[in-house]
Parts: sequence; structure tokens; C-alpha cells
Amino acid sequence: MTNLAPQQTMYQPTKRAMIAPFKEWPNINDLKAKIIDELNHIPDENLLEFYNFILYFRLGLERLTELEDEKQWTKSFAESEDILAQLADEALAEYQAGKTELLQAEKL
Repeated sequence: MTNLAPQQTMYQPTKRAMIAPFKEWPNINDLKAKIIDELNHIPDENLLEFYNFILYFRLGLERLTELEDEKQWTKSFAESEDILAQLADEALAEYQAGKTELLQAEKL
């Protein structure tokens, strides 16, 4: 079986790319222009590798956001556990004291 994939080589940045990093956070439009400029210097045979890097990087950031959201939900539920238990105890006490009525859906 022959390998039909193009020869892949590691991208080596040019000296220009290595000596011209931003020293501080740039204007977002300047940053986008710089990214496009650098993209134009990547050899065609390395573009798929670069695309995959960007894709996995973006998906990783999205997953980190999801994990933070999940962590926040877990924390919120953990903090509300005592409150929910207290409300359940109060509802049970009211029921046992005869202070509740049967819910009749047709009257809602």
C-alpha cells in the first residue's frame, strides 16, 4: 500500500518572524493583519498542518470555557444544597401539619 499523503515537514519560522513579536497587546486589527501576513509566508504544503493547529486550539478554548461553566454549575448546586434541603424540610412540615392542599391541575 502506498502513502498518497503529501510530504509533511515542520514549519520553520523566518528570522523576520522570530525577531518581530509584539511587545505589548496590539490593536486587534493590527494583530489580525499580522496573522494574515504570517499566514502568507507559510509554505503551501504546511497549510493543512497550520489549519489543524488553529482548529484544535479553538476547540480546546471552547472546551475550557465549557469546563469553567460546568465548574460554576457544580459550585452553585453545591452551595444551594443546604437551601434546597431546608425548603424540602419546610414543605414536609407544612404537609404533615395539614397546611397544604392537593394540587388540582384543572384549576390552574
